[in-house]
Amino acid sequence: MARRRPSSIYLADVEEREISWACEGYFPRGVISSLYAPRNTGKTNLVVRIAADLSRGQFMGRTHPARRTFINTMEDDVPSVLKPRFSVADGDLSMIAATHRDWRLPRDLPHIETMIVTNRDRGEPFDILVLDSIQTHIPVTNQNAATDALLGLARLAREFHLAVLLIGHLNKGKTSSVAQAMQGFGVFQAESKGLYV
Repeated sequence: MARRRPSSIYLADVEEREISWACEGYFPRGVISSLYAPRNTGKTNLVVRIAADLSRGQFMGRTHPARRTFINTMEDDVPSVLKPRFSVADGDLSMIAATHRDWRLPRDLPHIETMIVTNRDRGEPFDILVLDSIQTHIPVTNQNAATDALLGLARLAREFHLAVLLIGHLNKGKTSSVAQAMQGFGVFQAESKGLYV
């Protein structure tokens, strides 16, 4: 006869573990964080500034190990828009990877995983994966696909010990709550452990 597993785990038996940060106090490793704001309010510029600082081992006036960021954007051209922004922000361009790939999730999760593994195997593991924007990468009108996409990203965050940051646009129309303005059936809010509006 198989032994029954205990129905609960008492906290006295759980070993406490500190949070590991890719960006101290903001983007924890192993989980998804999301940044939401209306269109054209500087979300990408904010992420560029943070990633540029982290690439030089600086953040909020403190020194720490330099962090490597990968950003996939389907909204900004990499050579004419994104690279100049990182240059102006004085980022270490050898620590920042960027593409303009037409990734649709969950379909293209294997491509993202291959890119993560390739960099790790070269000895250049990413600390932060940024997808800009949520709406262009994940179908916000298909709950099953959105759920599969978020669960896949959460798995990648855990397995590769990196922070996943999603950048999202708030709805322009009048909504009764912040959750409605964020779209996505609540799955984005449920899977994001850090949520910035």
